[in-house]
Amino acid sequence: MEMEELLNAWKTYDAKLDHSLSLNRAMLREMKVDKTRSRMQRTLVARGVEAGIFSLLTIALCVFAVNRLPYPEFVLAAGVLLVFYILGFAGSIKQIVMISQIDYAGSVVDIQRKIEQITAHHLQLIRLSMLSLPFYTAYIVIGFELFFGVNIFKQGNHDWWVGQLIFSAFMIPLALWLYRKIRPDNIHLKWVKNLTTSLGGSSLTKAVQFLHDIEKFEK
Repeated sequence: MEMEELLNAWKTYDAKLDHSLSLNRAMLREMKVDKTRSRMQRTLVARGVEAGIFSLLTIALCVFAVNRLPYPEFVLAAGVLLVFYILGFAGSIKQIVMISQIDYAGSVVDIQRKIEQITAHHLQLIRLSMLSLPFYTAYIVIGFELFFGVNIFKQGNHDWWVGQLIFSAFMIPLALWLYRKIRPDNIHLKWVKNLTTSLGGSSLTKAVQFLHDIEKFEK
């Protein structure tokens, strides 16, 4: 009889333990998912601000180019930057749509997969921005015209332009190397992770970490 009572007590304790673990798992999931949602809301706001900035820059460059149509050097400089600004605007809008489609009531795996897709897309935008490095002279040409009223393309001396062209040529292999290195499968590299975090990916990193915490607890 004592053995039977002991077994019954053990079964009761086991049931209570299972119930307690289930409650803890549910509470942890709710807490971590709420934190994930909060982080993604921050990312959503950041992408909205980025989209606004890119749209304003795009409009400003279009106005700049139209007002200087007789000067092909200004139109060319504005056109180069417009390519990257339009890509940045389109990328921000796409991430806004992707974040809006996350179903936080779904499984942790589905939420994690969606956020990882957003992170990969964010990395792709950073990769594309690296390709703009060799075209930094476009900023110089436009900047001198806007702030000083100087056409540096025509008034810059020969040696200065040769130096700029040489430096731009050296930037090409660097830009291509960065483009190849900044990939989702290299996110474990410290400098890639730091670069991603510093360029607007900190909330994404935190959100993924919260979901990993749930997985660890469940395992």
